[in-house]
Amino acid sequence: MEIVVTGSMPFNAEQISRLEQVGRLAQPGKAASPDEWLKQVEGADIVCSDGAFVADNLERLHDVFVTFPFVEIGSFDTDALARRNVVLANARGSNRDSVVEWAVFMTLSLLRGFSDYVNADGELRFERRESLAGKNVCVIGAGDIGSRLGQVLEALRANVRYATRDDDLVTAAKGCQLIVNSLSSTPSSTQLLDRGFFRALEPGSYFLTYVRPHTFDVKALLEALDDGILAGAAIDCDPQTPFDTANAYYRTLLDHERVLATPHVAFATTQAEKQSLDAVVENVEAFANGRPRNVLVKR
Repeated sequence: MEIVVTGSMPFNAEQISRLEQVGRLAQPGKAASPDEWLKQVEGADIVCSDGAFVADNLERLHDVFVTFPFVEIGSFDTDALARRNVVLANARGSNRDSVVEWAVFMTLSLLRGFSDYVNADGELRFERRESLAGKNVCVIGAGDIGSRLGQVLEALRANVRYATRDDDLVTAAKGCQLIVNSLSSTPSSTQLLDRGFFRALEPGSYFLTYVRPHTFDVKALLEALDDGILAGAAIDCDPQTPFDTANAYYRTLLDHERVLATPHVAFATTQAEKQSLDAVVENVEAFANGRPRNVLVKR
């Protein structure tokens, strides 16, 4: 089998050795354009990619297995890919712990406002904030990350309920003080959390999301904050370039006083990187053995 590794994929020696046991390995480096990337992977049976230019070329690929070290690549037409014998596989679960840590920190930041007191200098006004204990939480999207986050929040004595894209989400979120958006980006999740959803939330509630705005209406969210329906929101700016603070999405959120925004950093730990690259290698091995894993399907 011909295996091509594109972009920044810092495999260690053991991971490289495992890939070489599957097939002939080529590492052409980082492409400068979608056309260059497509030329790099021409003739490959397997592509291990950091994600750059994959989405741009999905309609041009055929007869190839593509795997990448993260979870989301955006919305795509699975049926069209199947007709061209293109299979995509992600690194499901590899960044779960890291994203859950971000979500817990942000949840407590919204409720307790700890950042106001860290390294505080000067006179402070005594103020009681809200505890997570006893709060009703709705986790929308009970996948790998959402279900794990729910378990952690329950350990902190929150009352957690779960909802899927097939549920009546307005009803599911009724009476909840915290709504967590953990939906994956698929055709059926496009803007599921719309203006009607945000207008129906309990006044004074909080919204937290670490997934793509494909799933929710950003404008409607900001309107709900302005109108006092939401007391606050915490957002990690996926799918923008990690740590990029100049993009329009992040800057828009940064300008709102009730939003805690981070520039796509929830996943960024050394442990998640190791686990995600391991997952890519395992995906390649499974595909070569005729038992593909972590394959993305349309939902």
